[in-house]
Amino acid sequence: MFSEVVCTMRDGSPSEPSSECAASRICEINISCCPHQDGSVCRISQVFSYIQSAPIHAISDESAARRVGLSSSRFRHLFKEHTGESFHQYVIRVRMERACQLLRTTELTIQQIGERIGVDLSHFRRDFKRAFGTTPASFRKINSKRHSNAFDAA
Repeated sequence: MFSEVVCTMRDGSPSEPSSECAASRICEINISCCPHQDGSVCRISQVFSYIQSAPIHAISDESAARRVGLSSSRFRHLFKEHTGESFHQYVIRVRMERACQLLRTTELTIQQIGERIGVDLSHFRRDFKRAFGTTPASFRKINSKRHSNAFDAA
């Protein structure tokens, strides 16, 4: 099921990043439903809560590993085993989800959004384009036209 969502995420439209959010939730549900004897599922589930509550710029695999009482290497191994993606990839995805939300709902500049999600401007543009196939500015333009068209139709 998770691999199907990942494929949908990769093939999805840049104007519909909600598939990204759905994949995060399915991944979290998948982890909570497949217990391991060593308690690693509980630990990885704790990391999801940590990522959602921590300032995005403060998240590292080392800090997450410390939080759940694992070495960094063991944590990275378990995280990838349970989610199918590296911790770094997951954090980038969460950052890009947050960036989409900010692009849609605020008038912050692209640079300010990059700062808010803890990424410098060049990395933000690169990661965003990799994730959605378009630049943050183009994404904002596409979504602002949708909103204005919706208001015009009303």
